Amino acid sequence: MTEMTGKLAEKLMCLIDRDGLYPTSMKSLSFFKVSAPTHCDSNIYKPSFIVTLQGLKSLYLYGTQQTFSPGESLITSIDIPIQSYIVEASIQQPYLCAIFELNMSMVAQLMSELDSGSQRHCSESKGVMIVPVSDTLIDVMKRMVDLLDNPNDIPVLYPMLEREMIYRLLMGEHGEMLRQLCTFDSSSNKVMRAIQYLNENYKKTVRVDSLASRVNMSVSSLHQHFKAVTLLTPLQYQKQLRLYEARKMIMQGMEISSAAFQVGYESASHFSRDYNRTFGTSPSRDREAH
Repeated sequence: MTEMTGKLAEKLMCLIDRDGLYPTSMKSLSFFKVSAPTHCDSNIYKPSFIVTLQGLKSLYLYGTQQTFSPGESLITSIDIPIQSYIVEASIQQPYLCAIFELNMSMVAQLMSELDSGSQRHCSESKGVMIVPVSDTLIDVMKRMVDLLDNPNDIPVLYPMLEREMIYRLLMGEHGEMLRQLCTFDSSSNKVMRAIQYLNENYKKTVRVDSLASRVNMSVSSLHQHFKAVTLLTPLQYQKQLRLYEARKMIMQGMEISSAAFQVGYESASHFSRDYNRTFGTSPSRDREAH
């Protein structure tokens, strides 16, 4: 962890007075604080740039367990299901992270403004990556946080900082992934459009051949490139969306069979088998625990 990362963590410790998600008046910027280790949680991560500033988090990405440590950044350029839990956190040193939600329309717009010479060669990459965060990106994040001390400056200065952050991401280690997804008619862009369709229609029966046709790909090409970005087939991805959403409903008190049918399952027993296989526990145990 760099000195700049430590100073930003200190500033957030003074700013955030409670655990949980802490939104700000800057729409795309929020913070997250947890004061104790947690059990495994399941969420759909939206396209975001996330920096761990303090504490330690563990994530299951692409079939492997990875740590997310202070001074590291995670970028998700697609909506993707991730299981995670907080490993190290205390009242004195809580887990802290800053979350910058990516405006993919702004990413595409800024890409179109960059000279072709400024853009690196694009090869297909996964939709999530963890890399050390640069001081340049931490500096932009700090200037965003400093605006909270002068709220009247936010309407004028924050849009410029948002644009600068996206520019820095495009020109850094994260850039190749973002450029691939926003390059129209690239295989990754077609996968992103398929993912958007699945997120909007996960409760429905989806035929892979119809999905492939929708994004102008063959079935075999869709499978190949979809798996390269997400490590899942389209139908496996849809199943994950259903299960993650159902788990939220169950933990909020909904009956198991109701949650199963609500997300598109036709059989409660089939739902329970998939649930146990994905989360390592039964839906009834999750419901009892909450």
